[in-house]
Amino acid sequence: MTPIDEVLELLKQTSAADFAARHASEDLILVEPYETSLSYGPSSPLHSGGTVRFVRRQAGIPIPAGRDGRSTILLDHRSVSRLHAVIAYTDEGWKVMDKSSNGCYLSEERIPKEQATGLPYEIPLRLGKAVVVRVFQAERFFGYATGSAPVGGSVLNGQTASSAADTWRIPLDQIQAAANNPTAPPPTPPASPTASKFDLDFDFGGEAPQGKPTMRFERPAVPPGALPTLPPPPSAG
Repeated sequence: MTPIDEVLELLKQTSAADFAARHASEDLILVEPYETSLSYGPSSPLHSGGTVRFVRRQAGIPIPAGRDGRSTILLDHRSVSRLHAVIAYTDEGWKVMDKSSNGCYLSEERIPKEQATGLPYEIPLRLGKAVVVRVFQAERFFGYATGSAPVGGSVLNGQTASSAADTWRIPLDQIQAAANNPTAPPPTPPASPTASKFDLDFDFGGEAPQGKPTMRFERPAVPPGALPTLPPPPSAG
């Protein structure tokens, strides 16, 4: 993940057309810390603590988000599960599956757990009370980040926010093999009479998490004198 300030510096050195051409086969995932006092709509400013990741629009590549060190979107927050959610690109656009205990909220409406749900471009997806995730096409993000064009929060490529699910099962060993060999072709879902369905069966197993968090949420230190000092207990006798 790249800090948002580095991305903004890059945008100053290029044009919208060049930026879009450079990422013609990719979309952009924007991850921002969640704050109740802020909005995350098309007219809201970028959060200074946000991070960005470019991802290929390629079906069959799961993007796990959570506290586990193998997560693509790695978060250190007490409201985030080890595997909180999985995002994936499909023939019908981006979809997300909630795998958590604290929930995922699309435009502040909780999505069904364990059910793949359409994830429209530019629509905020909240993971617990930790972060807000939005997916952008490169040119649209350029306009939003630079203020050169309005972002209407539109649903592109026919995606909808419907909770109707499809089914896509990929064995865990295939996913792990692909992760160990990034140049290998993506795992191929087994043939199924319900090929139009989507059910992302993804689990990390019992291995210990590793890695550096994409976002770490630090608890503020308690200043000296902020807590009352209790008197010593009376001495016996």
